[in-house]
Amino acid sequence: MKRTTTIMPSSNKVLPTIAIIGAGHVGLTTAIVLAERGFRVRCLEIDSVKRSHIQSGQVPFAEEGMATALQSAIKSEHLTIHPSQWACIGKSSLVFVCVDTPQNEEGQLDKGPITTALSMIGAGLKHHAGWVDIIVRSTVPPGSTKGFITETLEAISSKKVGKDFGLGCNPEFLREGQGLEDLRQADRIVVGSEVAQTIDHILSVYNTWDCTKLQVQPSEAELIKYMSNLSLTVLMTYANEWNRILLSLGENLSFSNVLEGMQLDHRWNSNNKKLGLMDYLLPGPGFGGSCLPKDLNAIRQLARKKGVSTPLFDAVATSNTNQLEEAYLWMESCLQKSLKDLNVLLLGMSHKTNTSTLTQSPGLLLYKRLLADGCNVAAYDPNVEKDAIKKMAGAQSTDLSLIQSLEALRDFALSEADVVIMVHPTLSINDCLHILRAKPSLPIFDLRGSWRHDITLPNYFSFFL
Repeated sequence: MKRTTTIMPSSNKVLPTIAIIGAGHVGLTTAIVLAERGFRVRCLEIDSVKRSHIQSGQVPFAEEGMATALQSAIKSEHLTIHPSQWACIGKSSLVFVCVDTPQNEEGQLDKGPITTALSMIGAGLKHHAGWVDIIVRSTVPPGSTKGFITETLEAISSKKVGKDFGLGCNPEFLREGQGLEDLRQADRIVVGSEVAQTIDHILSVYNTWDCTKLQVQPSEAELIKYMSNLSLTVLMTYANEWNRILLSLGENLSFSNVLEGMQLDHRWNSNNKKLGLMDYLLPGPGFGGSCLPKDLNAIRQLARKKGVSTPLFDAVATSNTNQLEEAYLWMESCLQKSLKDLNVLLLGMSHKTNTSTLTQSPGLLLYKRLLADGCNVAAYDPNVEKDAIKKMAGAQSTDLSLIQSLEALRDFALSEADVVIMVHPTLSINDCLHILRAKPSLPIFDLRGSWRHDITLPNYFSFFL
């Protein structure tokens, strides 16, 4: 492992052109930020509809500030959008692979998207005379860069890594909804490669980032990504199970007080400031999204393949699956009756605030659970499209009611709703208070305790205090 520091470049240095394959959250965020730093970025996207939307300045996912940043980057001509073809890479000598790496039904990596990208690159390399560095930024299981990625590129190109082209891993640490700031103000850059020229090339791109740069082996870089994400799943599950214990004691106990007492230990503080990881020690309906559940399953699959026992990770997966049912039972205990057949206003369908991702979303899973209990559910989430919910919810979404405006939300809450369930905040606290004061008998359940310090009305219930 080697650490490096930042060296500011010469003001007259000509920055190289960079190609990025994949215009999803990782690819587009990376493209925009590199364009902001002065690089000429060619972003390649295989989906023609998505490509057209991006070219017109429309972002295919929800993130505050992303549309403005995209439009600015395109207007500056530092960012251009192209089909996913080798010819569109142009003169780029550095290619970031940022395609999605979803999991299949068995929880294993679906190699389809990344294999398609690698096949295109390999075919292009076969007839390319110059040196090109291929950098994997997509999240792939440990051993992938030196394994099937190397094998695929070498087999199709008939060339060798380290001799004819460079290959490395540069994992991303971008939170959905906050990716731009996470990359603009990165706290680490991890570079995994066994090719010295490739390492130097990647580090030159990140030269102006004022953070630690870590040089490691490719598999170590992949492990850093997974270890980072899985540590969060453990923390969230830890908090959720403690909250179950507090609720079971029936004494109106404050999880916040217990947590505050724990974190007064200096080991949970840095220079008398609470660590950012403390945010993951707050209970909720379970973790979801396109990263954490997928990465947890990928590591469990890898461990089983290698004959390694992972009882902690297995327990985290089980506990997270059970957490939504625990929240469901808690709501029924507060109501002192079943949720069955009630009219429910559901706030928050994406997996967290300010995102549009529905993958493994607690909101979507809760929606299905409520429908199974015969509830009439009206959902509100301004970041999510109705068609996206229908696609993810399947047959259960036939009669989906997705509220489109705050006015319609208030009308449903005041005239029809028997209960409001907030998976995460999708409206302001003032709008919520307006509803509660207009209909004092309406119960609202805050599954993340977002407003536990701000609302004290009798029918407001926080999952923890």
